[in-house]
Amino acid sequence: MYKIGSLFSALSKLMHDPNKNIALLIIDEENDVATEGNSSSLNDKLKRNDVTTCQQKLLMYMQSMNCRVWSISNLAESAWPKDPYDITRTSLKALYNGQQCAIRKPFYNAFRRTCLHKDLKEHLITHLVVMGWETNCCINSTIGMAWWPLSENDRSKDSTPYWRWVGDGATHLGYKVMTCNQILHGNKATWAYAEPAHFANLEFYSMFN
Repeated sequence: MYKIGSLFSALSKLMHDPNKNIALLIIDEENDVATEGNSSSLNDKLKRNDVTTCQQKLLMYMQSMNCRVWSISNLAESAWPKDPYDITRTSLKALYNGQQCAIRKPFYNAFRRTCLHKDLKEHLITHLVVMGWETNCCINSTIGMAWWPLSENDRSKDSTPYWRWVGDGATHLGYKVMTCNQILHGNKATWAYAEPAHFANLEFYSMFN
């Protein structure tokens, strides 16, 4: 659900509610080269710098409020180091306080075939703030906003649903999710304006500050 207002302000108010347990999910922020690559336009680079600044502020604030942080990355390729923190972007890794949980995901959706849901339930997490890569891929899949068109073969067998969910995401699983474009890399989140029932669990803010 799209909301006019500041993510940071809403989050600050929520921190004082004793019935709310908030965690930060950092999705696929593991590649300095992809973020700072030379192939991007100047405008893209400036936007990425703005996103990084907001992400750094958010990370430091949530750690200062003793919120738990999950650092989630793709399954390691053979050339990648075994330690998940070794592939985290330097601009974020330098701010880690050593209390992060690390998860490697085999699919776009960080909840699919991982221990993330179990971990969150064990810590009684009710709200998730989501930041990272990429808005219309791993981010919307993890949040529960992603859909992929059925193949021609699938449609011939079942013409009822044209779209197929890619596994239960955070909003399907009952978590309240908070985010905004200023902490996400990639294109604009067009899914923030959709209205299926479980989208009521999403608060997509118009600005960060």
